[in-house]
Amino acid sequence: MDGAWRWSTGVVMASVLAMASDALAIGSCTGSLYKAADAYAACEHATLTKYFGPQFPFDFSTAASRCRTKYAATWERIHAKFSGSATQCAEPRFVDRGDGTVVDNLTGLQWEKKTAADGVADPADPHDADNTYGWSAADVESDGTAYTNFLAALDGSCFAGQCDWRLPTLIELQTILAEPYPCVAHPCIDPVFGPTNVGDYWTTTLFGDRLLGLGWLVTFFQGAIPAEGETAARCVRAVRGGR
Repeated sequence: MDGAWRWSTGVVMASVLAMASDALAIGSCTGSLYKAADAYAACEHATLTKYFGPQFPFDFSTAASRCRTKYAATWERIHAKFSGSATQCAEPRFVDRGDGTVVDNLTGLQWEKKTAADGVADPADPHDADNTYGWSAADVESDGTAYTNFLAALDGSCFAGQCDWRLPTLIELQTILAEPYPCVAHPCIDPVFGPTNVGDYWTTTLFGDRLLGLGWLVTFFQGAIPAEGETAARCVRAVRGGR
């Protein structure tokens, strides 16, 4: 009986120690991911400051590319460090959830997958890669069809079981560009995201002062980052979550 008790106690202790080790690994993984996200955001903000500062004109597409390339490289190091652990850091960076979405374990963002990039728009299908939408209808923030039609359709149906879909910020949308600027692949995105239009995609980030009526876009042809009038019809991809 005494031996059985010692064996049972040993099993329990081993289980507790394993759980504690997993908890430490998860905490360390999470901390590493947040630290990398903070560094990326700081780099992007510094780049934007230069763009609107005395260095103007400034090659923002190239400078921002350096930020996101460095950010992507941190995933390789984090992934290697936590290889074999019971953490998200040990998983592939992009995970197709099989529900029409892809999760990025580096950024914590859940992205909408697109369908049917055949050059023919289908307004009835919000996931059609060829659909285009306006960010603003009349220079009023967030009143364009990207919000009233596209996001309304996703949130109204609670797409993939989630009802908090939104458009990405400038620094978020850049993270799914597959290569440094200028991209060689067309479209410039991992195939896990499904069919993708090579055109411009809206972000929620304003270009300078609100009165300019311009918003930032990300182009999935070469990875350029232009600005455009908010009423222009451009592609969109929904996202949620993030760090």
